[in-house]
Amino acid sequence: GIEFIANMISSTNNFYCRWVGISAIKNLTQARRNIGWITTRSLLNIIMSDSNLHDRFIQSEVSACILNLSQGNDHRPVLAEICMPGLLILLGTKDRDTIRRTCDTIALLVTESDNLISLDTKHHVIDCTMPLLQHENLTVRRSSSRLISDLLSCHEIQIRYDQICSLVNMLYDHDCECRRHASSACSKLAVKKESHPLMMKNLPSLIQLTHSKDEELKTNAIITVQALSTEEINRAYLVEGCVVQTFSNFILYRDHNIQVAVLSTLENLSLCPAIKKKVISADLMIKMKTIMGVASHDLCLILIRLIANLSEDDDNRFNMINVGIVSAAFPLSKNTCPRIQEDLSRLLANLLAYQDAQFHVYRQCVLESLLNLSNSSNRTDSCIEYVCLGIQLLCSNSEVRHAIVKENRVVSFMDLPSHANLQFKNCTAVAFCLISVDDESRSSLLNILESLFKLLDEGAIQIQ
Repeated sequence: GIEFIANMISSTNNFYCRWVGISAIKNLTQARRNIGWITTRSLLNIIMSDSNLHDRFIQSEVSACILNLSQGNDHRPVLAEICMPGLLILLGTKDRDTIRRTCDTIALLVTESDNLISLDTKHHVIDCTMPLLQHENLTVRRSSSRLISDLLSCHEIQIRYDQICSLVNMLYDHDCECRRHASSACSKLAVKKESHPLMMKNLPSLIQLTHSKDEELKTNAIITVQALSTEEINRAYLVEGCVVQTFSNFILYRDHNIQVAVLSTLENLSLCPAIKKKVISADLMIKMKTIMGVASHDLCLILIRLIANLSEDDDNRFNMINVGIVSAAFPLSKNTCPRIQEDLSRLLANLLAYQDAQFHVYRQCVLESLLNLSNSSNRTDSCIEYVCLGIQLLCSNSEVRHAIVKENRVVSFMDLPSHANLQFKNCTAVAFCLISVDDESRSSLLNILESLFKLLDEGAIQIQ
């Protein structure tokens, strides 16, 4: 029966016969068991022949037929190879249902595999689909925006400035689904630096989308801003655009992906020295302290680096010490990840550099944290430097030294000389030297004479 219909379609110029024949095949494609029989090269070539692609009524049947056939994963390679040129023609028709079905078909072929459609063909599809974003019909706008978003998953695709404008303009569409697809496309475009100027011009719209009740819209907008924050040139404007205030509301959000994107954005913003003062607030620090105890490993990596970056500013240090960041970070001193250890040691050294609060930091278990880090087998050279600096800064404070002696904690330093690393030995010698400055502290060194003798055996003149 199929062969008879195919022969009739290919051998006649009669519009009605061709329309009835394609319609019959379309009806057969609605049953999954028939798809294998129909999806052959010869029959597909007949269906997609030029004579069937320029009449509105036949176009409608062809688009419905190919959409049905594309539902089966096994047949998409041959459909992509044979039907794509004809599908691009169908995108230019005036019938809204044909356009919608064609967009949905191409979207299915695109999502199957990047290898099904060449990069040149994808660019051609983008060029044919972009004008449809301004189509008066809602279903066409929905399908075309979804197709473009799917195509942009291929990062090799390059689109023109006017096409980026069309996508950004769709963020203002009254339909939520269109905005959702447009925001998804923008989040994929934002990894390309050439899209940033236009994205930055529309930052207020992106910020507004983060307040949406639609989770997908919210997530896409946040991911877009995160991508924008990777470029140094954008950061000051992002801070001025209330990104910090907006994103701080999502630090304790229930969605893990949003938390990662938000903290990554704040981490990027914290890299610019000129804006560190604008990034921090006591409320933000309390939220970061709250999440620190329950954060996953990937969140901890971002969070501790963010806090360490912010701790390079004096005003920020005061806020951090006041809210108890050091105590909250203490469990991380036992973490075996070298990146976490390095950023934590940098944070502790920065906070101890704030002389007026050194004793308050000491009361937040900072000595225990530094010693835990010194005993780690995974520590980096930078971690060692920060730990040694922290210990020396700690012992440079007379109030802290008195507390160390009074609480009989000088013995805590006894293991440091046994480290093979010369920096630890030098750090210990400096700490003992500082403790010996105070008359009432000297007697405490009698308990660690063995450690002092070990240091004397070192060849380094400075240590001796």
